[in-house]
Amino acid sequence: MTFSKSLDSQIFESLMEGFQVIGFDWTYLYINDAAARHGKSTREELTGQDIREMYPGIEETELFKRMSSCMETRTATRFENHFQHNDGTEEWFQICISPVTEGLFILSLDMTDTKVAEAKLKTVNESLEETVKIRTSQLMEKNKEITDNLQYAKRIQDVMLPDQQEFVHRFPDSFVLYKPKDIVSGDFYYMYTHQDVTFLAAADCTGHGVSGALMSMIGHEKLCDSLMRQKNTGTILSSLNQGIRKSLRQSEGNYSTLDGMDIALCAINQKNHTVQYSGANRPLWIIRKDSNEVEIVKATRQSIGGLTAGDQCFETHTVQLSPGDTFYIFRMDMLMH
Repeated sequence: MTFSKSLDSQIFESLMEGFQVIGFDWTYLYINDAAARHGKSTREELTGQDIREMYPGIEETELFKRMSSCMETRTATRFENHFQHNDGTEEWFQICISPVTEGLFILSLDMTDTKVAEAKLKTVNESLEETVKIRTSQLMEKNKEITDNLQYAKRIQDVMLPDQQEFVHRFPDSFVLYKPKDIVSGDFYYMYTHQDVTFLAAADCTGHGVSGALMSMIGHEKLCDSLMRQKNTGTILSSLNQGIRKSLRQSEGNYSTLDGMDIALCAINQKNHTVQYSGANRPLWIIRKDSNEVEIVKATRQSIGGLTAGDQCFETHTVQLSPGDTFYIFRMDMLMH
């Protein structure tokens, strides 16, 4: 009885996988239609023929080397096989080779579509990776440009702030804590001396980063203008409020921008040890010598600019200090005494 007649051919012909049996003399004992198609041939052409004659040069392939090894050692093997046909087409197969009594049993699964899809996906991924690299490089370059511009803007903004050494010179026991959230800041501190009086301010403008910095520049300019005309802290804040509203066109009834600031302003007379204070939502804290209690001088509960009325008045407080007393004006991240 031949090998092909001993098999239930109906079962093997129904398989999607290629199924073939190679004898010890390298002839096809059985091959189903799927396996024949994998070799671009037919069952009739291959059955009973020597595989080496049907596929000249097959002895040099990885497939034949694996078959020979399995034939000699009787050890099963599994691998992926890339096969290039004489017509130039390429195919990939998952190959399982096992020893059987008649010689070799070979099961082949066509993986060509999967491999082609993987190759396309790899190409797409490589293209995407290259695109990401280019975009990342562009973003890094743009980010550097923005950061460089912000650093330059910071230098301009820093020039606006008084040198902290000036504070130490005029107030030896003072300190300034200034830690902007971003490169440029929406907060600023201020010092100006007129005759025997030194004006100190700590301001918190609306916004952060660039928007806050622009607001701080406007606020600083308008505070300087107000100080040139007024010397009472309450009157200065009222004038500052009007100046901000005019600059941002809030005085025209245009409330598309509600920007403004909160500020604490002090006028210190070191000769008579008095502090004149006015605040827009920013209080004055005083700690008397040998006391653990904080004395709070409340601010006027209105901001500068925004929805604050143009004729808003800000209270003026005069505080008598004694040697050893300490006072603080601040924003949440800025303290000054």
